[in-house]
Amino acid sequence: MATSAGGGVGNVVSYKSAADLSSYQYRFVTLSAANTVNLSGGTNEMPEGVLINKPASTSAASDVQIDGIAKLSMNGTCAYGNVLCSGTDGRGLLADATGDVHVRAKALEAASAAGDIISVRLINQLGTTAGL
Repeated sequence: MATSAGGGVGNVVSYKSAADLSSYQYRFVTLSAANTVNLSGGTNEMPEGVLINKPASTSAASDVQIDGIAKLSMNGTCAYGNVLCSGTDGRGLLADATGDVHVRAKALEAASAAGDIISVRLINQLGTTAGL
């Protein structure tokens, strides 16, 4: 694997942006049928990966890390080993064990506040967090 421009280690794919995503580096993004990415909108969406650059316009190149070790901006607190999904703002959110969510990452360090950027291992898990 290669070191990504975002500081992680994993595979990076470039897509066109569906909007100005310059304020959303290290957040989850989803892929549309038009093959463009936009900010992930919550736990019921499966993020394509984590945006590692700052595309400033529609159709700009969006570099998305799809696996490996990535940086992720957090929605709130978490502990090492917690599994994470996307919040409505594309930030990592502690996955709720009672609901169906698209778990997309496992925390490799703790976050103490919203906006913290932590290292995560990107994973793909559909369903409840039971057994993880």
